[in-house]
Amino acid sequence: ERQRNAAAETSREPASAAAAIAAMRRTAACEIAKIYRLQAECYPADSDDRTHALLMAARLLLPLAQSDADEAVQWRSRLALTACYRMMRDFDSAGRAIEAMRRSGLSERQELALRAEEIRLALAQQRLNDALALADGKNDRRESLEPEFDLARLEAYLVARRRAADEGDAAKAAQWLERADGCLREIEQRHGPAWRRRGEMLVAAAVGSGETTDAAMLVRIAENAYHSEQYDEAIAAYDRAAAAARAAGEEDRAFDLGFTAATIAHRLARHDEACTRYRQIALGHTRHAKAPEAHLLAASHAAELARNNQEEPLRRYLALLEEHLQHWPESTTADEVRWRLARLYEYRQQWEAAAEAYRSVSDETRRPAAVAAAERCTTIALSRLKDPADRAAAAAKAAAWFEGIAGGARRKSPPVWRPENGLAALAAARIRLAYLPGEEQQAAALLSQALSESRGADASWRAEAESALIIASAAAGRGEQAIEVLSGWTARPIGELESLLSSLAELGRRGPLDARRAVAAAQLKAIDLIQSRRGELSAEGRRRLDHMRADALLAAGRRDEALAAYSSLTAADDSDAAAHEGCAKALAASSQAADWERALSHWGAAQKGRPHGSTEWIRAQLAMAELELKLGRRAAGSRRLRLIERQYADSLAAEIRDDLQRLMRQAGL
Repeated sequence: ERQRNAAAETSREPASAAAAIAAMRRTAACEIAKIYRLQAECYPADSDDRTHALLMAARLLLPLAQSDADEAVQWRSRLALTACYRMMRDFDSAGRAIEAMRRSGLSERQELALRAEEIRLALAQQRLNDALALADGKNDRRESLEPEFDLARLEAYLVARRRAADEGDAAKAAQWLERADGCLREIEQRHGPAWRRRGEMLVAAAVGSGETTDAAMLVRIAENAYHSEQYDEAIAAYDRAAAAARAAGEEDRAFDLGFTAATIAHRLARHDEACTRYRQIALGHTRHAKAPEAHLLAASHAAELARNNQEEPLRRYLALLEEHLQHWPESTTADEVRWRLARLYEYRQQWEAAAEAYRSVSDETRRPAAVAAAERCTTIALSRLKDPADRAAAAAKAAAWFEGIAGGARRKSPPVWRPENGLAALAAARIRLAYLPGEEQQAAALLSQALSESRGADASWRAEAESALIIASAAAGRGEQAIEVLSGWTARPIGELESLLSSLAELGRRGPLDARRAVAAAQLKAIDLIQSRRGELSAEGRRRLDHMRADALLAAGRRDEALAAYSSLTAADDSDAAAHEGCAKALAASSQAADWERALSHWGAAQKGRPHGSTEWIRAQLAMAELELKLGRRAAGSRRLRLIERQYADSLAAEIRDDLQRLMRQAGL
């Protein structure tokens, strides 16, 4: 029995496979016929290409329509064949096919699909009234199962609109257009966006954007043009839709439509057009919620145009940023604009304006960078002020602003330390040290307070703040405070110690005279910390450290130790002009004539190789002349002084000129 069943099953398998293959072939033939029919729609009416494609489709469809092997394929083939007859203008064959299908008994959906073909046949035969009767007589407003029926209805309404327009009946044309728009909305609701897209294409093909003032229909036309990559047509349609909305008093809708048109230009990277469009809609609707966003987009496109650094695009960008703050100073976009404006001012080297713009940035995420940039621009602006009184006034104002930011943490409850607080404290201290003589103590006090309040501050800021505090304390003459802070620097990277020592050395050369001993004490403490790690330095680094130690000893009044340090340097390298100069200064401070003679010798060695007329050479000559006067060699000293006066008087810095005049008075010249 099992053998008989197996044999029967085996005999059925080939038949089943053959049936499946035949079904696949029928389905494939139906699909290929559809392709031919769609291809025909791409060719002009009555063209040979169109006729050939339709005949190819009909050749495939005819046997399928006559076969009852597959009812679904048969139905599709008969309906498609009817469409081919219609497109070939064989209206009689199309009509007979429709009647034959109706007699075969249809489902509701098939009835609607057939009615769609009847509508299209009536339109092809220019029987508009029959087409409209078919469209309205079988439309279930609650639900339409067949999207082709709704598309055919839309086609009928559009033809009716065209006929009314051709007859000059604008009112009736508008009514039919309104019905077409309603039908399009129903298509979207019932059948989804893909069928809506097909409907929009029909509308766009039947109604030009210049033929209607209906905003909704113009939007449909614009959307279709955009999806068809006809971008200029889409922008023009959106412009007309915006104008129509504006005429109807719908300002918000007019803004949205204008914004969409500008956004198409934006996506196409048409920077000039997008800039103009965004600016126009923003200024035309300044109270709209999205107006600041639109204007900022205009500025962004202006920035793209300004990338070539030409003056006119830069001016346009600058004007847009300034205009934005005039209209929307409190908007959420204002801080972004202030940041951009500050960067542009800085790029254009408008330092005061840049500093002011950076100071106005309040966005917490950008506040630290804005404070740092404000210090950078403020420092440059101060350095360019020629009048000392103006510079001092500007420095005091800037320092006060930074101090206000530095104290911001204390004004919160509970106090919250933020990076900008620390950056501002550093900025205020540096400005006071650099531009406000006599306020070194205030700078030190500000830094001390900032360090005491900076819970959670990162290590790099604390290192910079401590370094600044050491310098400020030394500059204020409070060497003990500087040394106390330095005592905690034993484990600091050698590079940080070297940087601090260089800053102290610069302060020792240019800082207040009454604070130089305090500075020297801080230098020596820093040098002691470095000496214990001397092996980490390069040979050049060790020699530089020895120079700084000798300079600090001399500044601290430890003349004998300084002389010994300088002498070691000259013994190691007799061409070391700086070391010879140090020896000369140490010996010149003696009260012994023998030391003065030795000082002259070292000055002579120091000036060798230095260009005549250089600042270092002239200083050496003046020092030698002073020693010669002290030694009673008035003639030799006078010759040096006259040489300098005769050859270099016009180019001397004020400080050197004062020294020259003082010595000439001593020489009786």
